[in-house]
Amino acid sequence: SGCVNDTVKQVTTLQTPVADFGFNGNCENEAVAFQDGSQAAGGTEISSWSWNFGDPSSGSDNFSNVPNPFHDFTSADTFDVQLEVGNLAGCYDTIVKQVPISPPPEAGIAVTSSTCENTVTNFAPDTSVVDTAAISVYEWSFGDGSGTSGQYVEHTYSTYGEYDVTLTVIDTAGCSASAITTISVSETPTAVFSYDEAC
Repeated sequence: SGCVNDTVKQVTTLQTPVADFGFNGNCENEAVAFQDGSQAAGGTEISSWSWNFGDPSSGSDNFSNVPNPFHDFTSADTFDVQLEVGNLAGCYDTIVKQVPISPPPEAGIAVTSSTCENTVTNFAPDTSVVDTAAISVYEWSFGDGSGTSGQYVEHTYSTYGEYDVTLTVIDTAGCSASAITTISVSETPTAVFSYDEAC
């Protein structure tokens, strides 16, 4: 007895990738763009991406296997988004980041003056619906090919008829909403009178 037997084997340690990502967008029911920022970190090429958006209400759309996916979040909340990347050597890394999603604003239109052709018509956001303190941009389309921006605006229609007026608002979080209302522009009456000559 007292015999000794040694075995020496060389072990190769493979480099794992480093997972990372960024995103652009933060509004409910608007596509958020995700950008893979993972690094090979001295290892082999990254070959797989597995996303979990933490949004099970979106069904199968809650997952993606492409490097730079888009996702429409189904509610306003903060979501834990996970990205797992793998390289050709079979090594993996995972990162989780919180993605805050804001609700869209409300939009509404108030017509604050008469609507006759060749007469100024005034428009404003409907303050019973719109939280004006939270809105940073107002964009108007008057339905006749013209538009403008601003909270309180005016427009003159050159022809009577019906027009679809659209207001798009963007809030301080960068989320948007639109409202459409149809207005009827009346024809300007023509004054006519007659008289009899008198001696």
